[in-house]
Amino acid sequence: MDNVAFCFIVKDGDKYLEKNLMKIIQFGDLYIDNYRIYYVENDSVDKTNEILYKFKKKYKNIYGQHLKLDGKHSTDLCKNDEYNCSNRTRRLAFIRNQVLNQAKKWKECKYMIMLDLDFIDFNMKELHNMFNVIKKDKGINGIFGMSITNKGCLYDVGAIKPFYKLVEIYLKKRLVKIDSAFSGFGIYKMKYIIDNNLNYNEKINQIEHIDFNKQIKNLYVYSNFRPIYDSYNGLCFNYIIIILLYIIIIVFSVYFSKVITIFIAISYVFKFQIDYNERYAHKYL
Repeated sequence: MDNVAFCFIVKDGDKYLEKNLMKIIQFGDLYIDNYRIYYVENDSVDKTNEILYKFKKKYKNIYGQHLKLDGKHSTDLCKNDEYNCSNRTRRLAFIRNQVLNQAKKWKECKYMIMLDLDFIDFNMKELHNMFNVIKKDKGINGIFGMSITNKGCLYDVGAIKPFYKLVEIYLKKRLVKIDSAFSGFGIYKMKYIIDNNLNYNEKINQIEHIDFNKQIKNLYVYSNFRPIYDSYNGLCFNYIIIILLYIIIIVFSVYFSKVITIFIAISYVFKFQIDYNERYAHKYL
């Protein structure tokens, strides 16, 4: 039996919580043999708690924890100050550990899906296909979708480092082995997490997802599954621009002998874009 734990954290999420939680329930009812939903909420001042209590009353497979911390929004902890940004990511790591520990207590749990629940939409069939990949492949310990924004830009800046993996993803290679990942729907084998005593590092100064996922050996992106998240103000290079840049390299190589220099220049453009977006995500996402 596929015992799956859906896990998420939330604060002041009433704009998306009810709709998106309902979609997770619909997916679970349609595709999963047995599932539970675990959450940790902290310091919400909107209708988040009201929504959560309503769902817990209606669905007996939803389990939650409510924390009272300092009452600040995570972005308030990061005002162009690296120390405060570190405080933000460390707090997020602490909260994610609380929900992870809930899932670990479910002894029959085989898979954990760590969610960023503020998505706009996702394709249920492709999420199911991605789930089947990790079920059937014993060598895969974690798998992510290739999250994008509502403008079609890359949302997951962690999965495309080094940048050449972006080309593989664009060329629709179905499975791309990655070093880490940042966001969205991460599916993990719970036995691997427990056997390796994995937790979120509460002393980090980078995005907690990226640090956690670096611990996963044999981590993959399933490029057919592309959950959509709200756009943000980071730099955006869509796939078409990336391919055009490589075409320019080829064209220049016909007329000039400096193709290596051009390639290096383009590489640094990509590296700047990825690093910029990662810093932005560190502060605001």
